[in-house]
Order: sequence, then structure tokens, then C-alpha cells
Amino acid sequence: MNAFDLKFAALNTGLDRAEVPPPEISVSKPEAGWIRLRVHGDGAVLVARMSYLYPPFVPLWAWAAAIAHRLLPVSVRIDEEGCHTELSAEQEEDADCLRITVRQIDAHGQEWNGLTWREARQGWLIRIGDTFSHYFQGTFEQREWRLGLGLWPEPGQYLPWRWPAAVTERLASNENDWPSTELRAWFFVTLARQLDPFVLRAAWGPDHEEEFARLQYLLALLRREALTSAWAEMDRPTPQLSHLDRRIQDAQDLLEELEMLRETGTPTRLELTDRLWRNRALRSAAWGFEEELHALERETITELFIRLPLAPGRCLIDEKGRPGRVAFSEGYRLVIDWGETGLTTEYGLHCGFRSTWRWPIAEPRNFVSPDTPIFRRWRIFSTSPQTMRFHVCPCCGYPHLDDEPMEIQDCLLCGWPLYFTLHDPLPDLDQPISPGDLPSLRESRRHFETHGDAFAPDDDSENTEWLRRKEVAALRKHVIAQFDSWLADPLRDDHPLIQEDWRRLEGGEWESDDQKNVT
Repeated sequence: MNAFDLKFAALNTGLDRAEVPPPEISVSKPEAGWIRLRVHGDGAVLVARMSYLYPPFVPLWAWAAAIAHRLLPVSVRIDEEGCHTELSAEQEEDADCLRITVRQIDAHGQEWNGLTWREARQGWLIRIGDTFSHYFQGTFEQREWRLGLGLWPEPGQYLPWRWPAAVTERLASNENDWPSTELRAWFFVTLARQLDPFVLRAAWGPDHEEEFARLQYLLALLRREALTSAWAEMDRPTPQLSHLDRRIQDAQDLLEELEMLRETGTPTRLELTDRLWRNRALRSAAWGFEEELHALERETITELFIRLPLAPGRCLIDEKGRPGRVAFSEGYRLVIDWGETGLTTEYGLHCGFRSTWRWPIAEPRNFVSPDTPIFRRWRIFSTSPQTMRFHVCPCCGYPHLDDEPMEIQDCLLCGWPLYFTLHDPLPDLDQPISPGDLPSLRESRRHFETHGDAFAPDDDSENTEWLRRKEVAALRKHVIAQFDSWLADPLRDDHPLIQEDWRRLEGGEWESDDQKNVT
């Protein structure tokens, strides 16, 4: 078994049995720490008893994610305290069809009940996602599931259950040719990212800090499991984890102390002070193991990228199902060409502050990489050792020369809201950036090519008030000419980009004599 009780191998079903039509699935309300998963249809019924002692929901979600990512065959084991139920999915000849088997194994390892059927991959994952999403929003009772103990939340109720079906839709017509071990390692890193509580934090309010810390703790254990499984897939020893485990244990101890204080009833002033101290210590402990987890993640990705076939020309797909091609690869730094949308610079699956979702695919059909001035300079600025650390504007294709992303706002050369791409995927070309305020990226590019900034010629809003001041427009034109001269230099990789006049734009030094003479 691997992480989350997953196994990537063909299933020996044991018994010969006829296939049934796709059965219905339903989940009972929790009762004394047990939940019953029913698979029933055409006269056949199979009931799996799920115990809170062997948390079943995250493994079921991970199994669905593996199916979505075509890591077949794949099975998951649900421990029923002495016996177990196994769910398995195998690839049929039709690439979008699965052969699904559910079987029950007794305490002696003998199979005594089972069902087998064929079903469309996405249809099955949609059913799973809808079943558990509705369940956690309706009939799930946390305290009954946890036998009345409110200390630990159920991480399964915060997972994106509909995500695997969305992945299937994006990957429906794409195959990849990566080695299976590296592909599974990449999958476990992807799972670790999906289990990051800050991806899920939108559902939490300011009054849920302690409960969120508990969820952080539980998800930290699962992320640790996913990352160590990535190392196992690469057949490499896991890095030293003693610091991470100590940080996680500190958080658990503090959570248990807070629970004991709560159970004492009305707290005294001393107990309130003690609780406030523990809350601060808890936040510190949580951030501590987050830092350790991120360090383990970086180390895992660095090792993985050494082994992956990510040379220029290899293809990936993104969160929106858009195909891209690796344009440049160095260590765990990638420059990915997304066709007419543009290029991104990514460090170990991070783009700016944002985690990215990427999956390998074969050569996509009808992929077009434009050969226009903006894309030619964008590629050069993104790959030259002199400029690769800078963020390139997707509207004008010129770099913003601040090293610190927190300091980046609008592009100083065209006025496009450059900060917008530090946290989100590159926008669709025809999507308005801010309804009523800013044109789409396609329109902004056209405006820049025709008259030198990202806005319509008749725009007289605050967007253009500064950009179109006579002295500012002249300095912008001068900086662009300097950048173009550097681009035309065949020895540019040996020469730093001139920055002095760009820094004048950044500093707002409009009244200098030198600047007044710029034409």
C-alpha cells in the first residue's frame, strides 16, 4: 500500500461474477463513530462500514483523484476494524471508460462479496463528487462521527470533492508518456498541494482560528504522507523529518491543553491568560510546521524535477485546461509558453505567491505559439540570465525591474495591472480584467501596439492621467527604446539591462533637466 491506502496494480478479484449495471451509491448518517457506504443496484447490495478510527474520506478522495489523473489500475482499502472493503478502477479499451470493482474481504483474507460494473470515467467521478459534497453539506454530523469529541474536525468535509471530475474533463483527450514512477510522484505532490489548508481557507471565518488550527494539524499529517510517498515512488529515502514531526507534536499538545481548559467551565483570569498564551503558541506552532512542510515540499520538487522529462518542448496542461509547452528549463525553474495567452515563469510549481496545477500531456493538437514582437521579447526577457528574475508584463512584454513581487503594482511602461498575474493564472484574452474599468488583455495589447499604453485612446480616467503626462510619456518611450536596443544586441546575455531611466519612472523624478531633454 502507498499513501492513503492506495495501490497501483491490477486487482486479483478472486471470484468470478457477472457484471451489473452502474449501481447507486449512498452514505448513511454517522452513528456512534460509524458510517455505512451502500453500493446497490439490480438486486445486488454491498455495504461498507466506515470507522472514524481509520479515516476513510481522504483515501476515497485520493482514489478518485488518481482515477481522474489516469493512474490506472488503482485501488483503495477501507478498513472496517478486522475486515476491509476494496474499491478498484481499471482502464477499459475505451479510454474514457472504467471497469470498477468493489469487494469485501473477511478477517481471514477471503473475499465474500463483491460487485463489478463498467462506467464512464467522468460520470463515475461526478457521482462520487456530488454524493460526498451533498453529504457533508447536509446529513453529516461531526460530533456523532467523532463519538462526541469535538477536538478534531473531519478533513474530508473540507476537501474539493468535485475537483477529480473537473480534472477528468480537462484530461479527457490527452495522454502522457512520462515514466509511471515519476508520474505517480508528481501526483502525490499535486495531492499535497490540494491538501494545503490555505487553499481551503475561503470557507473559514475569523472566529474559527482554533478549529482551523486543528484542521491545519490534520492536513499536515496527510501532506506529510503524500510527500513521503512521492519519495517512495522515486525510490529515494525520505529527508530527515524529525523537526517537522516535533513541530506537529507541539501543535497537538497545545490543542489538547486548550480543550482541557475549555472543559473546566468558566475560566479564571489566570486561566484566560494561560489560554491566550496557548493560542499564541498554537499559531506559532502551526506556522512552524507549515514552514517545515514547505521546506519538505521544495526538497521533494527539486528532487523530482531532476528526474522529470521537462526539457524544452515537453507539454503540460493548466488549471483551466489550457495546453502549454516548456520553453525553458533550469533546475526547478520553468518558463512555460501558453500559446497566445503568454508565458509564465514558475519555480517548483509556484508562480509568484500562487501554487499552480500542472499535469503532463502529449503534444496538444492545434497548439500555436505566436511569433509577434511581444512574444519574442517576452521569451528573451524570461530566459536571459540578465533579466530572468524579473516579472514580464503580459500586455507590453517588457519587464518590471523590481525583484520583490510585493512592490509590483502597475506596469510602468504600459499601465497594465501587472500585480494581477502575481496571484492568479494568466487571464483569458477576452476576459475583462475589472469590469467597467479595464479592457481585456487582447484589447490592452492592441492599444499598446497602436499608441503606447494599455488603454483606449479616449480614456481620460485616472488610469491614464499619469501615463500620458508629456514628460512621463517621453520617458516611457525612451526606456522602451533602451530595452529594444538591448534586445537587438547579439551579446545581450553578457550585458546588463540599462535600468537608470526605468528607475526614474519608478521614483517619479519628472522635473530633472536630463528628463526634460528626453525625446
